[in-house]
Formats: sequence, structure tokens, C-alpha cells
Amino acid sequence: MVAMNKYKKFLEEKISNSSFDSLPFFNANKLLKQSKLKKVSVRVLPRNKGELFFFQFKKHTYKVGTAFKNNFCMYSLNSSGEAIGENCPFCDFLKENKGVIDDKIYTKLSSKDAYIMAVYNYADDEIQKYEVNYYGITDILTSMQKLDDEFDPDEDGFDLIFEKDENGYAKVTSATPPEETLESIKKVSEKFAETVPDVENEVIPKNKEKYMKVLKAALEYAVKAYVPTFAAELNTDEDDEEEVKYTKKRKKNFDPNEDDDEEEDEEIEKGDSSKKSKMNVNDVDDEEDDDVEDIREFIRKKKKL
Repeated sequence: MVAMNKYKKFLEEKISNSSFDSLPFFNANKLLKQSKLKKVSVRVLPRNKGELFFFQFKKHTYKVGTAFKNNFCMYSLNSSGEAIGENCPFCDFLKENKGVIDDKIYTKLSSKDAYIMAVYNYADDEIQKYEVNYYGITDILTSMQKLDDEFDPDEDGFDLIFEKDENGYAKVTSATPPEETLESIKKVSEKFAETVPDVENEVIPKNKEKYMKVLKAALEYAVKAYVPTFAAELNTDEDDEEEVKYTKKRKKNFDPNEDDDEEEDEEIEKGDSSKKSKMNVNDVDDEEDDDVEDIREFIRKKKKL
């Protein structure tokens, strides 16, 4: 019995220290393609009382060859407004070399806003996570403006409707009040958990010390690809294995919304001035803070007085 307890404890520690996600991603493109329907809907689930239905964080997203890299930025803030980590190798490197690194490369390696929320996928009868970028959250909030002013999205959630755009990709077209309460869904669902997982825990690494090794190795990888003249200044060779392990594990549950980021990069490189302007604005810290406050103000106005 004692021997078994030892292994149980080991397993619990492995699970608690995991830096990887647990909920599957919701992929609107895949669902529309599989169902062959013109539109699909999911239920956006509320978070804890007083919190927005999404959790905002930052990540370093860049492309090397055909591979997309995603790294959580340790300067992201938790729900209490505190920084997750004391430093971020990516941000610190960029700040130290600002003005030396080409602006285009600086933007590519800089952290970008991301938003994650828990959704109930009616088709799969499953709670999943849905991650969007700046444009995605804008589409959602724009759709919410058509909801009645008396409707509170943080009480019982709301439905998001997806349809294919002119390019065949899923796009949010409307937001509607839910027809069923969460309690009624729980009664008939086989997979709906009693407690909705907090999406904040889906993106924040649990083992920060180990994840810092991953970030350092990822930074060296990015520097070698984008600014190789700086590679000699970084001494993180011993951590390469950590980044490889992390990347392989992430591929099992890869973020389906990365296609959006790739499309943006291509359009920016082609000289799409409107998208480039939006991206530059989103990369300025002060203006990002204003965007967050605008979102919070929008949600507050949606709540009942």
C-alpha cells in the first residue's frame, strides 16, 4: 500500500506541475467543414463573478520556416492584475536591443494580445477553449453590441454564431441570448462539468521555473532565425531540449486559431496598410491598456444597472 501511495503522489505532482493545456480547442473552421452546415453556434461560458468572460494574456507568436511558434509571455497579468513572472527573455532582449533590431523583426518577436474563453460546444457536448487575437475579440464584442442593454453576458453566458466568410473561413456573425440555462444543459449533458475550468489556468504555466528554460531556448531559436548576429550573446544551448519537448507536446493540442496570425503576417508583408496600422497600434503598450479599459467599459454597460 505504501509503495502504491508513492507512485500516486508522483503522478499527482506531475499533473499539478504540468505547463500544458487540458481543455481541447474549439475549432469553428473544422466544425463547419465536418457538419456541412451554413452556421454553427457555441455557448460562451461566464467566468468567476466580477470577471470578464475572457482572460487576456500576451504571447510571442512567430514563424520559422513553415513552423509556428507560440510562447506565453511571462509579463502577462493574472486576474488580480499582477505580472505572472518577474522577467520575460523575449521582452527583455527586445527592450535591450530596441533601435538596433529592424522594426519589422521587432514587431514579429514582440508579445501580442490574445484572449481565451471557455465555450460549450453544442455539437460535441463538450466544454472547450476558444482563443482569439485582437481582431477576433473585436468581432465578438461588435456582435455583442446588438444584444439588449438589459442582457448580462456574465450571468448565464451567451451564444456565438459562426458562418463562413467570403474566403471560406469561420467568422463570428452574431451573438444571441441563450435559449437554455446552464443548469438545464447540465441535466441532459453527459460531459458538462459541474465546475467550468478557469481558462486562466489553461494558459499560465504551472511550473514557472521550468517554463523559463523553455522561453530561453525558444528565444535562442528565434534569434538564430531572425537576428543571427545576436545569437552568440545568448547562452541557452543546454535548454534546447526543453523547448523541443514543449513544442512536441503542444502539437498534440495545437491552437487552431494560428491560421489567423499567419494570414495577418502575410498581409502585412504584402503591404496591407490598414492591417499594418492596426498591428502597430496593438503593439504599443499604452494603447493596449486603453483597449482593455474600453472592453471593460463595454461589458460594464451591458450589465444591469
